Amino acid sequence: MLSTDLLRGLDAHKYSCSGRSLTEPLFQVFWNWLIELMPLWIAPNLITFIGLIFNIIGSVTLFWFCPTVTEEAPAWSYFLAAICLFIYQALDAVDGKQARRTQSASPLGELFDHGCDALSGGLLILSTMCVLRIGGSSFVLFSSLLIELGVFYSAHWRAYTSGTLQFGYIDVTEAQLAMMLTSAASGIWGPDLWTTPALLGLTVGEVFIQSVNIIATLVMLNNCRHAYLGRHSGHCKAESWLSPAVPYATLLATTCIILFVSPTGFEFRQPLLVGLVYAVIAAQIASRLVVAHMSKTPMVLFDISVVPLQVILLNALLGAPVPEFPAYLVCLLIASVNLFATAGLMCREIATHMGIYVFTIGKCVD
Repeated sequence: MLSTDLLRGLDAHKYSCSGRSLTEPLFQVFWNWLIELMPLWIAPNLITFIGLIFNIIGSVTLFWFCPTVTEEAPAWSYFLAAICLFIYQALDAVDGKQARRTQSASPLGELFDHGCDALSGGLLILSTMCVLRIGGSSFVLFSSLLIELGVFYSAHWRAYTSGTLQFGYIDVTEAQLAMMLTSAASGIWGPDLWTTPALLGLTVGEVFIQSVNIIATLVMLNNCRHAYLGRHSGHCKAESWLSPAVPYATLLATTCIILFVSPTGFEFRQPLLVGLVYAVIAAQIASRLVVAHMSKTPMVLFDISVVPLQVILLNALLGAPVPEFPAYLVCLLIASVNLFATAGLMCREIATHMGIYVFTIGKCVD
């Protein structure tokens, strides 16, 4: 599944990051206390995986009660989402500390961490849309999903060309904090807080998320600019610096065309299902970009994970001869199986190559 050059590139990879966000120093105090409570036998990847499970639990609970992203969920579900996100954030922050503490840091751990983050990002954005009850404004929902996932992808595109993952003053920690606070606010005062009219015919929730979108767009454009400036850094071949843009642009264009040509408007009636399909496929493409960055190998221009969505596009262009609800369900199933199967096979192959285990600490014994 993985080429020899790719595996050799992973062997030579050294994690590099720079920058610190505004609130991170405050959270570091808690994270440094928390890591001391972790038993030394717990593998860093296991910590990452447990955090992902908590994130899925919190997000899926809201998805269950808000299938069209307009419903009011029980108060306890908002608190659960906030708590699960807090746990996910904490475990995601200490997994690297545990790796250094147990001297088990490896490229596999970094890849596993970023892969889980790629999936978590989409789930968190959609669950926040449920909290804000944005489903009645599908344009805001889909634009937010495309922009926020674009920020994650562009950050790793920047790392692909420069070799360093750069964190800004306003970054993922602040975004997650905002998500926790919005969920907690809905649990305390009720989600009607976000549907109150505010400015220019927009609700409080729409004003909030559009303000976030403006900031996120600026961050994304800055990442793209630095991806261009880093093309001669030597981390990737100068002629391949633009390659990561192609698969994501394909996904973005396919989704936008579907929304434009939809014969029945299904996507605007069931934005959660459509958003989940997009988020899962985007996670697959982002994971491949992380692999390309870490191994210093060219990014594959066409990602097969987009094919199910392109079949949805063909169905829309033909006037939806196949009912859209089951079509999207099948698309989501295929995309999810492809994501987890690919991730599992990739982790196993890398672990075998490096002579380590995925979820336990120690070297493999032949």
